[in-house]
Amino acid sequence: MVNIIWIGFILCGIVFGLLTNNMNVINNTIIDSSKKSLELILQIFPVLALWMGLMNIASKSNLLTKLSNALSPFLTKLFPDIPKGHESLSLIASNIIANMFGLGSAATPFGLKAMESLQSLNKKKIQLHVV
Repeated sequence: MVNIIWIGFILCGIVFGLLTNNMNVINNTIIDSSKKSLELILQIFPVLALWMGLMNIASKSNLLTKLSNALSPFLTKLFPDIPKGHESLSLIASNIIANMFGLGSAATPFGLKAMESLQSLNKKKIQLHVV
């Protein structure tokens, strides 16, 4: 649904630019936006790749399990319905740790994996249709 809204905004902007003879502004904006998004990707990607690689190593070496055990008293009070030793606790712990290091964008995949893992504990599952 959001994609349709954005397409509508873009089409309205292009039509308005055509009607007001401002295609130069639209062309310059498209080029500047492309340049800025490429710069953003080139800045964020190496940090994300490094962090995800480190977290993958930490996961395979059971460091995340140890960290989740250290955070276990805190997490069990926050999430009393999650059984002890469930994989979602280590994913939540890794999400918290990534956020503490200020790597919010690197924490997002752990949050999504945690939600996917928590869905296995959910007794009232709701089917969502992704468009």
